[in-house]
Amino acid sequence: MKLTKKIITVLAIIAMMAGALALTGCGKKFDKKKMAGKYELVEMSSGSETYSKEDLETLKSYGFTISMELKDDGTGTMNSYGEEQALTYDKDGITVDGDKASYTFENNKITVESDGTKMVFEKQ
Repeated sequence: MKLTKKIITVLAIIAMMAGALALTGCGKKFDKKKMAGKYELVEMSSGSETYSKEDLETLKSYGFTISMELKDDGTGTMNSYGEEQALTYDKDGITVDGDKASYTFENNKITVESDGTKMVFEKQ
């Protein structure tokens, strides 16, 4: 009886480890070449303020835009209302002026979140 219990425990541990490895393998691969390109801000929210694509198009007509360009070497530029800043990016985040923010990349959109602000950039 004790031997059966030990075998079941060992098999359960092996199954859990196999499951953990399988889940780890399902993560999305970080591909700088796929991310490289020009992006424009299409959505933004900060606190209780929300700006839709239409709101941002109106601001754009007055010359107020936020965009970024990512190169396939992990560098790029962020342009905020005409002021350009260098940036770097890797699988863990985008760094502009020493501040690193996490992001997600899905369907040619980059969603950056930092300090209660969320910005969605769409590849052009």
